[in-house]
Amino acid sequence: MEFPIGNALTGVATVVAVVISNLLTSRSTTRERLWELRREGYSAILFELAAIERVCDAADSYIHEVGYMAYWEMEARSRHDNDINERMKKLRDRVSSDYLIFSDEFLSLFDGFERALQTDENSTLPDDEHDTFCSAVRNFRPRLSALGRSEIASPKNFGRKIFGIGFRF
Repeated sequence: MEFPIGNALTGVATVVAVVISNLLTSRSTTRERLWELRREGYSAILFELAAIERVCDAADSYIHEVGYMAYWEMEARSRHDNDINERMKKLRDRVSSDYLIFSDEFLSLFDGFERALQTDENSTLPDDEHDTFCSAVRNFRPRLSALGRSEIASPKNFGRKIFGIGFRF
């Protein structure tokens, strides 16, 4: 009984093609999933920062109209503080839960934002705390947004070389 060499080569070629196809698909799927997770995480963080910035803008409008001391006594200040505290908790929780998928650059910039929020509670007046907080939000939100956008520009930016051949997926 003869075994044709052509049949053997066809079988081997088929197995090699299936392995390469699975390799490409697996890497593509993993990278696309990472891209999607980062996109969702960055979007959630930037959404909360934008909402906080709107609260800062509203507070600044009140302060401009009535002065800081009058604003301090208003119910609006209490609502603003509660809204900001809730949103900062969501923001920090999201960073903590997505820590492993966020880039080192994004996390480093976010740490810079957290440091910029710090004030000396014993020697800082409430209006200075407000200005420091709002300034940090206004400074870091566009920077975090730009970095996030550059990182998640497109999942098609991912490429791989296999056996010296470049593949885009």
